[in-house]
Amino acid sequence: MILLLLCISFFCVTGLKRIDWKNRCLVLLLLIVLPFGMNISFFLSNGMGHVLMQYAVWFVWVFVVILMQWFNENINMIESVKKGFQCIVIIIITLIIIENVYTSNTIYMKKEIEYQATLSYMTSVADKMEEHKEYITGKTPVLFIGEYLGNSKDGFENYSKITGVGINGPITYRSSYEAYFEYVLGIPVIMSENVSLENDSRVLEMPVFPNEGSVDKIDEVLVVKLK
Repeated sequence: MILLLLCISFFCVTGLKRIDWKNRCLVLLLLIVLPFGMNISFFLSNGMGHVLMQYAVWFVWVFVVILMQWFNENINMIESVKKGFQCIVIIIITLIIIENVYTSNTIYMKKEIEYQATLSYMTSVADKMEEHKEYITGKTPVLFIGEYLGNSKDGFENYSKITGVGINGPITYRSSYEAYFEYVLGIPVIMSENVSLENDSRVLEMPVFPNEGSVDKIDEVLVVKLK
C-alpha cells in the first residue's frame, strides 16, 4: 500500500507539471475528496463507525490504475520509463491480490474448522437438554450461562488481528444462541430473560458442561452452564 501511494505521488507530481492550473486544482481537489469517498458509508450513516468499513481503502489501487493509464497516454517520457513504472504498479497490485487470496483461503479454512467444532459441541448441548426429564423442546425457557466462543487453533495466531477472525466460533453473543438452534440445529428454543439467575447460588454451584449436572431446571428455567 505504501508503494502504491508512492506511485500515486509520482504520477501526480510528474503529470501536474504538464497541465494548466485549472486542471491542477481539479486533480488536487480529487485527491482531497478521495478519503471522503472511501469512507462514504461513515458520512451517510451520520458517523456510525464499523470495523468492516476500513476495507474500502483498499480500492485505492483502482485509482492507481486510472492514473497509470493517464500517465502513459499524456506524459511525454521515454517509453521504457513508462513501461517500467507500469510494470511496477502491476507487480504491486498482483502481490496484493495474491496475498489477499492466500489470506482469504486460510480464513475460510479456519472458519470451517470452527463451524464443525461448534456444531459438534452444540449438538452435545442439545442432547443434554433433551435428556432432561423436565425439559419440553420449544416450550421450556432456556438460559445459557457463559458463552461458547470456541477454542483457538494452532497455526492461525497471525490472523487474530483481522476483523471478524479473532473470534473462534460462529456464536458471537448471547442472543445468537436462539438463531443457532433454529437455523443450524433445526431445534426451536425459547431464551429466558431471567438473567438474575446468573448470580444465584444454585447456579454458581453447578458444574460446567459437559459434566453431570451442568444442565438443570431452576425456577421453571432450564439452565445450561457452559462456562
